[in-house]
Amino acid sequence: MNGDTTHGALKRLRRIVAYPEYEAVDTYIVGIGTNDVLLPYLTRISWLWKLQMEPRCRRLQCKTDMKEFAVEYEKYLILLADRQKKMILIGMPYIELKGYPHESIRIRNKIIGRLAKKYEVPFIDIYALQMELASQPGEYTWKHRNLTRVGEGVFTAVLPFTKDWLGRMRGLKLTVDGVHYNTESARVLAVEVQRHLDRLVKSS
Repeated sequence: MNGDTTHGALKRLRRIVAYPEYEAVDTYIVGIGTNDVLLPYLTRISWLWKLQMEPRCRRLQCKTDMKEFAVEYEKYLILLADRQKKMILIGMPYIELKGYPHESIRIRNKIIGRLAKKYEVPFIDIYALQMELASQPGEYTWKHRNLTRVGEGVFTAVLPFTKDWLGRMRGLKLTVDGVHYNTESARVLAVEVQRHLDRLVKSS
């Protein structure tokens, strides 16, 4: 669900695992947490973004504190482990936005990595994989793009093949708009997910 947070997605996961039709699902891929950092970041770049994102962040309970994030994230693992589900954890990606708090992302990825070791589940460090794709990523800004973001969303939904072109026009190497994966980042992630899924199948 686009724009969701660690707290919001956890509520959805609790509902999903309770549905009888999902009982047969034995593997869950967990990739969450970016919006816990992105939404507070957007509140700082302009007053228009602040008006939009501050109430949203409160409603979705963005986990800005690292300890709170770690506690909330571990609830995913406890929930799935208690139901004897397999898991693959995906770390938080590189964001090509001006002034973005990358250190916060690196710390959160360390937290996710430690939890993966604790529960003995695979961890995909997409941030590190993206750095291998582009050691000097691009940089973009959403500062004065509140309305154009809506237009771009409609445009790329109708013409999805334009996403990579837009990213290149913006000088971006890993994303199409500073946040969402371009084809190359998505491909690298897909390869790693498939590799871990194959291992889980072989070990079962």
